[in-house]
Amino acid sequence: MDTETRKTREMTYHTGWKQHKIVPSARPDAEDSSSAPTSGSGFMRAKSVLQRMKRLLEQQLWTPAPVPRGHRVLLAVLLAMPAALFALFVWAVQLLARQS
Repeated sequence: MDTETRKTREMTYHTGWKQHKIVPSARPDAEDSSSAPTSGSGFMRAKSVLQRMKRLLEQQLWTPAPVPRGHRVLLAVLLAMPAALFALFVWAVQLLARQS
């Protein structure tokens, strides 16, 4: 069935007990369909909200953590800690095995 011959139907949604209608926007021409819509207050508002959220994420939430001066020592400790804890665990299990 062709899209030109289709009958447009009414779209509705409910908010609580109220029923609202969704009004479809006019379809752009065939040559304009490839480009994104640049006009319209809803589109621009959504775009600006997304840009503000992206800026907030980049500036405040995803900033690099401050690294102390001895960061190489900290890295070595972090890498050696699993091996040291495993050795401590094995030693504790051996001590408990000897006592029972």
